[in-house]
Amino acid sequence: WTFYSQTLLCLVPLLMVYFALPETLRARRPERLTLASMPRIYSGLMSEPAYRNYVAIVTLTYAGLFSFISASSFVLQGVYGWSEVAFGLAFGICSVSYISGTFAGTRLVKLIGLAASVRFGAALLATGGVAMVALMSIGLDNPFALVATMMIYMVGVGIALPHSVAAALTFYPDRAGAASSLLGFVQMSFGAIVGIIVGHAFNNSAWPLAIALASAGLLAFLISILRRRIADPE
Repeated sequence: WTFYSQTLLCLVPLLMVYFALPETLRARRPERLTLASMPRIYSGLMSEPAYRNYVAIVTLTYAGLFSFISASSFVLQGVYGWSEVAFGLAFGICSVSYISGTFAGTRLVKLIGLAASVRFGAALLATGGVAMVALMSIGLDNPFALVATMMIYMVGVGIALPHSVAAALTFYPDRAGAASSLLGFVQMSFGAIVGIIVGHAFNNSAWPLAIALASAGLLAFLISILRRRIADPE
């Protein structure tokens, strides 16, 4: 039923796009999009340092999120012994934290701007990941501490992820489709790789998940700080 529901959920927006979404491209580019032209187009997009850095922030943010999606059931149910219902509630709470971050981000960006919002979201990513490692290091290795710190990380995802995507696309208003597709490909590919690594590193403890979150959060925050050296979109 998971695959049946996913198929249905994909068909509905596909039909909406085909029948109801008008063309938004005002002027088509002369070059045709082919398999041969894609590497040249994508390498040209990556030549912009600002776009490249925002792609990195999106990728790292999603890598931490994908690590949680991949490992959370094994950790909360297999390691800590939570039931299916308890795990579902914990996952739901983390999802609500993500949604709360997106709502907070829409207000935050009006106050401090796009680039500063990304930095604030990345700071929450680092805080959540480092806090999880720190609590486990001092012996607070329990599911409640893990979920609490993951909630902080998820609020950061809700702020950093959409704003980083928006910031990345501002550098290519005339090639937003190509810029978006490249960003999505890198994001999904890296997230899948990290998820596989976390899965293979699983050792009946929460440490692989915690290390993945802390690493992704710290790197995203570091890149967001380095972004100040480059003109930011506002």
